[in-house]
Amino acid sequence: SIFLKINLKVNGQENILKGPCIIAPQHQSSFETYILFLIIKRPVFVVKESLHKIPIVGWYIRRSGSIGIDRSGGLKSLKKVLYSMGKIIENNEQIIIFPEGTRKEPTNYMKIQSGISAIYSRSKLPVIPVTLNSGFFWRKNNIIKKRGTIIIDFGDPIFPGLDRKSFEMELAKKIKDKSLLIFNNKK
Repeated sequence: SIFLKINLKVNGQENILKGPCIIAPQHQSSFETYILFLIIKRPVFVVKESLHKIPIVGWYIRRSGSIGIDRSGGLKSLKKVLYSMGKIIENNEQIIIFPEGTRKEPTNYMKIQSGISAIYSRSKLPVIPVTLNSGFFWRKNNIIKKRGTIIIDFGDPIFPGLDRKSFEMELAKKIKDKSLLIFNNKK
């Protein structure tokens, strides 16, 4: 975009499966929430419930079919997502879940939350890890955006069959390894 002086480079789009799957992007800024609507054909976001209550933005998020969850809701929130999975699979949609649960600085690797591993385990859907560097240019709570190229990299799918612990370790490793390549401009 010339206006923002931010370019976009998307790698690995061939890894986005045609049918239902779970897209698991890092969450560094609000940028990825906007751009994933354009890249993913049928996205259904899992978002914190409070986003549904924001004037105008909340209306749009609700209309997009997102699933709002109470992050402190534990099993009740997980059941809400799992209940929605049947419809998502039937409609051939992709569900987008931020595996670390919240926005974070680009080089701060947070623990993969148990919610995504439970959904992976129960849904039997493949998970596409997504690594990005948007937090370097589109910082949280900063109106000034930095020049540069935001890279979004769709990694190789993690297919069903791993136990929860192995899945969490595999997802974390794929994200961290690819992040190091992107951050060091080797990709």
